[in-house]
Amino acid sequence: MWIRYDKIKKTQKQRGGGRLFARPRILRAREGEVAISKQEMKRRRTRPRGSGLGRKCLTLAVSVLCVWYSAQWVGVGVLENGSDRPALPAGVTETTPASVPSPSAAPPVPTPPPDAGPAPSDEEATLIFGGDVLIDLGIEQRLQEPDRFPWVMAPDLAAAFAAADLAVVNLEMPFSTRGEAMPNKEFTFRGDPERLPFLRDYMGVDIVTLANNHTLDFGTDALADTLAHLDDYGIAHVGAGADVEAAAAPVLMRVGTRTVAVLGATRVIPVAGWAAGPERPGLFTTYDSEALCEAIRAVRPRADCVIVYVHWGVERAAQPEPYQVQMARDYIDAGADVVIGAHPHVLQPLAFYEGKLIAYSLGNLIFTDTARDTMALRLTLTPDGIRPEVLFCQIRSMTTGLVTDPGAWEARRRALADISPGVRIDELGRVTARD
Repeated sequence: MWIRYDKIKKTQKQRGGGRLFARPRILRAREGEVAISKQEMKRRRTRPRGSGLGRKCLTLAVSVLCVWYSAQWVGVGVLENGSDRPALPAGVTETTPASVPSPSAAPPVPTPPPDAGPAPSDEEATLIFGGDVLIDLGIEQRLQEPDRFPWVMAPDLAAAFAAADLAVVNLEMPFSTRGEAMPNKEFTFRGDPERLPFLRDYMGVDIVTLANNHTLDFGTDALADTLAHLDDYGIAHVGAGADVEAAAAPVLMRVGTRTVAVLGATRVIPVAGWAAGPERPGLFTTYDSEALCEAIRAVRPRADCVIVYVHWGVERAAQPEPYQVQMARDYIDAGADVVIGAHPHVLQPLAFYEGKLIAYSLGNLIFTDTARDTMALRLTLTPDGIRPEVLFCQIRSMTTGLVTDPGAWEARRRALADISPGVRIDELGRVTARD
């Protein structure tokens, strides 16, 4: 017997540990019960909110958009000075302030690569992970009109996210209209809940981690609103909650024939009061790795694959701090299969430990950058294990799309390989450990 929830209001003890989500409704299974698949849930979907498009329809739609926009816009290329950074659109410089362009000044969207590799078999499932997502400031302005969604995430990258069986990002702000900005904090962000269709219906996001240094920018009322809005839209969340048990709870989702567990935690908060307590809303923190390791060990028997997403490191640092290296190994020793990081806003190395992948920082995915190189991480779950693959991306004038220029793509592959000495990245972006 399945119990269906529109909003989670029970404590973690009442839930019995963890949450099992299947969009658009939130589910939990009692011990011994079989998890329902996302495909079956989508077949049964009756919610009136939103467009109601299934993932296959969404993939087709964004693919058609991709072809149309590619025909309209000119792709980026390599600068004449020999730089491997693709050129910005005419008239745009790296110091151009964030603004909403006119259609004639729209940033270019690259065409998708001709061959992204073989399609997953019925025995495989794909997971895709992106870094920091900010829906505020100039990004929020663009998203006020749905036909401008491709100006924030290019159709080729949106198609890659929509095609995945599970999509996960770091949500870098609350969704709320309440609360007061935290005093004396340099940057405070807040997103309009009306922009959630972009996250769910266009990007195809299934899970967000809220464990970061901006979720409580506007206080606990805004956090409560964020949890409620995400629940209402069927987007699962980790890393924050009404108390520490809720904040530490994993999300378990049935992906194909497997159960995937995702946990989120942060080692970056501005004040200690942001940490969730026994009776205090807040974030799941990991300044000491033991609490997160305990959560990993608890969920390990219930999941075929355990993913840990951590907010950590130093902003704009190209290398991980020593504590990141040690903590990542602690999480893997506790049972994590993959460790993924964010917060530095730039890419950091990939590494393997005990045969398990660590991506120290995925950089920004959706952000108010005028020019930045970034990436997404795609994991294919196969009968033989996990097959990682990097999708090199670029942000140009606040539009994030795939890198498709061969020279620029190869330059990014070499750059990431150079800072990841124990890793091999082949010509298709597939990631393996060096012998």
